[in-house]
Amino acid sequence: MIFGELKERIREILSKKVDSGLVEDLLESYEGVVSGYRCGRFGDVLVHGGRFVENVFRALWFLVTNEVMDKVRNVRELFNRLCSSIGKVGFSVLMLRIAYFGVYSLRSKRDVVHVNPVDPTFMDAVFVVTACNWIVAEFLRTLGAENVGELERLIHLIMVRDVPLIQRIGEDVVVLGELGCKREILLLLYHSLGGLSRREIGKPSGFYI
Repeated sequence: MIFGELKERIREILSKKVDSGLVEDLLESYEGVVSGYRCGRFGDVLVHGGRFVENVFRALWFLVTNEVMDKVRNVRELFNRLCSSIGKVGFSVLMLRIAYFGVYSLRSKRDVVHVNPVDPTFMDAVFVVTACNWIVAEFLRTLGAENVGELERLIHLIMVRDVPLIQRIGEDVVVLGELGCKREILLLLYHSLGGLSRREIGKPSGFYI
């Protein structure tokens, strides 16, 4: 998740130019992407990534029109409208293309929203979380002009390589890092949609309960 000072500073900087409710929605969906990645729930990363893109577009629409859009009804139509006007508020069309053709399109082609035989994979999640990090950093770079040194520090914190706490390697689920027994068990249960037996919980940890 986004913790402490970093989250507060992102909120403060964006809220100076963007409606505070839109900023909260943006940060909530961004946290969903990051926490899903860290917990090894790669399908969740793609789902939250789609919501993140919609909230990015809502925030950009506010910057262009000063209007709060409660809900995105047609993502492609909004994308096209923003492409013709986003330059007026200092953003590049490249940001829109990464969000729509990268994050949002990948979501719709994987087995998370529509029926599709292709499962979300680790590399999908790496791409989505990296793209979302870059988009948040681009918001800060464009909207936060007051302290260049601080902006560079915040952007570095956002873009630093993040390693998930749990991964599936072959048939084995592996917990990375020393979290303590209680947190490790909770993480394993969160990762497994169908639940786990006591023996299955014990195997990744190296002991049986």
